[in-house]
Amino acid sequence: MNSLTQIALIVQLPEALTPRETSFNWILGIVLFSSLMILALARARQSNVYYAVAVGMIKTQSARVFFRELMPLRSVASILLLINYCVASGLLTYLIAQYLGFDLFASRIIALTAPAGLFFFHFFLLVFSSWITGAMDVFRTPVIMKIVGSQALGIIYFLAATLWILQPDYVDVTFQAVIWIFFMESAFRILKSVSVVLRQGVTWYYIILYFCTLEILPYLVTYYYVSQNLEA
Repeated sequence: MNSLTQIALIVQLPEALTPRETSFNWILGIVLFSSLMILALARARQSNVYYAVAVGMIKTQSARVFFRELMPLRSVASILLLINYCVASGLLTYLIAQYLGFDLFASRIIALTAPAGLFFFHFFLLVFSSWITGAMDVFRTPVIMKIVGSQALGIIYFLAATLWILQPDYVDVTFQAVIWIFFMESAFRILKSVSVVLRQGVTWYYIILYFCTLEILPYLVTYYYVSQNLEA
């Protein structure tokens, strides 16, 4: 019996353990789990929160009335989705920065500052422009669209980060999909905003001036910064 037991152990147990090619970072897991909990809390707070975001993404007319009645932007569920945007987009930005070859410190700085900074930069300029021009009604709908677009991106970024971490073999495909989704959301939101402000009598000159300054310029600055660091 002893000899049979020894043979069985030799067959079942390898001489040495081989490390996996990729290891799961527990900090990324905590951040991913936090995003999941935030989305669950938003759903528990308001059962139709995801329906409101999905419909709000494609709604142009009466968007203010729609969100005032279905999901006020100052509600707890709406605020939780904005928090999730900061968490999920920060996590995904970190993963992308590592994918592009940034060092650990630079990846963390970019993840902590870029997503939230880009959102608040746009939001501040929209509010500031409405205040300095006195055209509050013209800018209210673009502000709502910016908030709803960020909420929707936060949900998509959570799914993309989950796929990125749990399925590293699909990193290249996930990266390309995220880039396309980001630009498609930006282009779609800009077209909707142009349609809304045109119906309010704003001339094309001010529309072009606004979007070149507040929408396109931040992306050009971000692209220049990333390209310069990658060349270095």
